[in-house]
Amino acid sequence: MPEDRNGYEIDSHVEGIYYCKTECGRRWFSHVESRGAKGEPTEREDAERENTERWKFFEDRLRFLASIFAIDIFDYSLLIDEIHTLLRNRPDVAQQWTKEELAYRWVILHSPELKFPDTSDGSEGFGDMRTKLSSISYFQEQFLEPVAREIHRRNRGKGRFVKPTFQWHPIEGPADTLACSVYLASTAQQAGLEKNLGEHPYSSYSRRMQGDDQWLAPLFCAPATRP
Repeated sequence: MPEDRNGYEIDSHVEGIYYCKTECGRRWFSHVESRGAKGEPTEREDAERENTERWKFFEDRLRFLASIFAIDIFDYSLLIDEIHTLLRNRPDVAQQWTKEELAYRWVILHSPELKFPDTSDGSEGFGDMRTKLSSISYFQEQFLEPVAREIHRRNRGKGRFVKPTFQWHPIEGPADTLACSVYLASTAQQAGLEKNLGEHPYSSYSRRMQGDDQWLAPLFCAPATRP
């Protein structure tokens, strides 16, 4: 369940822009300085390799979800123990999808064995799909949990890799959206992952610098309406 300091939930039926932050339950990088045997990687090098692998898992998942959900991904930054995203839900886009397109997206998102919402009345089940595919909360769930499970499976980890809830804050208008984007661009530098902006590859800032941003939403956007 999503949470923020105000204690209320995101309204999936109203378009809005949100900054989301997820903390990892255990740190990815164990700051180890010990050296391995000659010709073998050190524990630090192993940890760095694992971090890169995990960042790639999360980034690939973001790319995939961008093609499925009615969610605009403006920015993201994948750090050692935090994941930052700047998102806009688009219930207006989801409303334009036909039942066939909704079913197609649902099947692509989930395994074919997953039970569909009840569509026997011809509307309610498809309405549930439409709501979930434009929901920030459901997006975060489908973004974080599958990757965390795969990381646990590969590393035989125990306990939670990411915390079960995420913090979110509404962003009002283009100026605040741009300010939040600038903040996300600086998070890797603040975390000590880079000396200069754009050196840490697993961020939207870096991808835009490389021209690999076709799957990201344009930074300048119209203000979102909220009740």
